[in-house]
Amino acid sequence: CNEELFYNKELIEKRQLKLKEEIGSVSFRLSQLEETIELLKKDNSFIEEYDEFPSQIQENDNEIIVKIDLERENNTYTKFKELYLDKETGLPRKLLIKDNNQKINTSILYNDIKIK
Repeated sequence: CNEELFYNKELIEKRQLKLKEEIGSVSFRLSQLEETIELLKKDNSFIEEYDEFPSQIQENDNEIIVKIDLERENNTYTKFKELYLDKETGLPRKLLIKDNNQKINTSILYNDIKIK
């Protein structure tokens, strides 16, 4: 009985199709994240700051949050940056820039980003 399930061509094809869809989904998310990183490299110095300053990555149900501590900078108005990425697509949702008291002084919402 179990051998019939193991060799059932229809069942095997369904499992193969599901696996291909899952692999495609993961590949899509990775490519979206890579494209997002490339956009950020072109548009601002966030990636450079991420490499240069202490940083951390947090994750919740819907987002990946990249935090950068710019304490060594002399600018009192830009001491912390937080980039919120959509967990599913890898695209940025918002960027918060905080002063030395953790007060938000700049908030950028990425409502309509198109990658071409």
